[in-house]
Amino acid sequence: RQMLVNAAAERWEVPADSLRTERGVVYDDLNGRSASYGELAESATNQPVPSNPPLKDPASYRIIGQSKQRKDAAEKVNGSHIYGIDVDIPDMRNCPPAALFWSGTACRQQCRYGGARCARSTHHSLWRRRGCR
Repeated sequence: RQMLVNAAAERWEVPADSLRTERGVVYDDLNGRSASYGELAESATNQPVPSNPPLKDPASYRIIGQSKQRKDAAEKVNGSHIYGIDVDIPDMRNCPPAALFWSGTACRQQCRYGGARCARSTHHSLWRRRGCR
C-alpha cells in the first residue's frame, strides 16, 4: 500500500503524508483527486520497497475482528443444507466408478447393476432403470 501511495504522490507531486487510502483507492483530499490501486499499480512497481512500512492502526480495521454471520452456517451445522450430492432425481442411481463411460459394449457389461441404463451426462455418472441400448 505504501508503494501505491508513493506512486500517487509522485504522479500528483504532493507529499505522501498528505494522502490516504480507503477501499482500494488513494485519495488526495486537499486537491480532490483520487486513483484506484489498479490505476497506480504499474507506476508502483517502480517505487522502492519500503523496509519498514507503516502499519494500519487496529482501531481502523473494518473486516478483521468483525463477526460476519454466514447465511448457510446454521443449515450446515444442523444438517439441513442441501449439497449437490444430495439432489435426487426419480429413478436416478449413482454410477459406480467402473461405469464412468459411455460405450455400447462397456455399457451393456455394466447393466448387470440392477438393469440400469447409462445416461448421457457430463461424466456419464447417472444411471436410469430401463435396459441398455
